[in-house]
Amino acid sequence: MAPGPLKDLKDFLFDLYERSGGRNERFPTLDKIAEEAQAAADADEELEFPGTPARDVIREILTQDAIPKQLGNVKAIAIVLARRAHENTDAVEGQVDDLWEKLGPYKKEVERYHKARASETALVETVVDADRMGHSCPISRAVLEMAAPSYLPARELSRLSEHWVEQALDLHFTDGFGFLRRSPHLDHSRYNEPHYSVAKYVDQHVRWKRRNENPPTELWTALIEHGNRAHLFTPGYSAWQRGYLRVAIHLYRLAAESGDGRAIRYGAYALNGAGRLPEAIAWLEIGAMAGDRHAARDVAKLLQTARCTDGVPEEEDFSTESGRLRRYGREPDGTIAEPWTCTPPSRS
Repeated sequence: MAPGPLKDLKDFLFDLYERSGGRNERFPTLDKIAEEAQAAADADEELEFPGTPARDVIREILTQDAIPKQLGNVKAIAIVLARRAHENTDAVEGQVDDLWEKLGPYKKEVERYHKARASETALVETVVDADRMGHSCPISRAVLEMAAPSYLPARELSRLSEHWVEQALDLHFTDGFGFLRRSPHLDHSRYNEPHYSVAKYVDQHVRWKRRNENPPTELWTALIEHGNRAHLFTPGYSAWQRGYLRVAIHLYRLAAESGDGRAIRYGAYALNGAGRLPEAIAWLEIGAMAGDRHAARDVAKLLQTARCTDGVPEEEDFSTESGRLRRYGREPDGTIAEPWTCTPPSRS
């Protein structure tokens, strides 16, 4: 379950359930909780007991990620468990009230998401996936226009107009729909096109819903062609972890061109994994010349590996070169560092 107010409520109820099984008592079954709630309601002469949830309702509230429909049922379960745990029921009921109040905005936004048109949910899922893959800044309209159609079924896509992405975005700004909003962290006067980010509660819900889903190919292509290059290192790493080596190499190359030194070394790892050893060595040598001591170490290992590899000149003395690199490393100007010893400070 995604971190947020719903998870907080479920965690509170589960912790209460764990405490309800004392040292000499067994944990109550769902039927037992239902029976005790009904008995408490029958014994309440003023009929103030909050609810009498059935077994299936109790299962849904305690064990599933669905949003509870009625506060009274949540309170009834909490009171039954608190009594079994010998805890103050008034205090427990107050905590449930606080958690339910925080759940209100989350519930409203998630319900709005589920009732939205397919074109609107496609925009939300595109933005969430881009952020999941590490493109942390709000994405541009160009990325949305290229990637969002791939989140729609063919039957839905065939019904849309040519400019449906632009129309859906305009709708968000005219009817107060809360899925997408202008990012307050950007100076929009610097951009020729609007940028967007996902509202907090919908982001939590959709991120959890899509946690085991890989983004479509179109999103990777859109990030390569229109993503912010200063934010492409992490998407490159995400692609590499998923085995998309060609995508990772493209993203690392763009990130390196924007000045991200780490991308040079990780791009070399992806090239090596793709069987492009000479290119990997060339990338690592660039990183080593820029002062990356990890790149110097890694290129030494690859040079040793490359002695008998096609595509690398055989006349070079790889074993000698790799040994020097492992022992000394490179200076920032690209020269191999001389050995040095540490002289302890003299005592005055």
